[in-house]
Amino acid sequence: MTGGQDAAYRLRMAEGFLEEARQDVELGRWRSAVDNGQAVALARRVIEGGRGR
Repeated sequence: MTGGQDAAYRLRMAEGFLEEARQDVELGRWRSAVDNGQAVALARRVIEGGRGR
């Protein structure tokens, strides 16, 4: 997998987590919304070149 492919994959994952978090908020699933929000934040750090930890 090239760097560009890896970044595109991670971006798709982050977008999926974000969409799921939005749905969780609409349905009042707060714990799940927080979990998905944290996953989005972690994915963003990784995409931006952070260590992810």
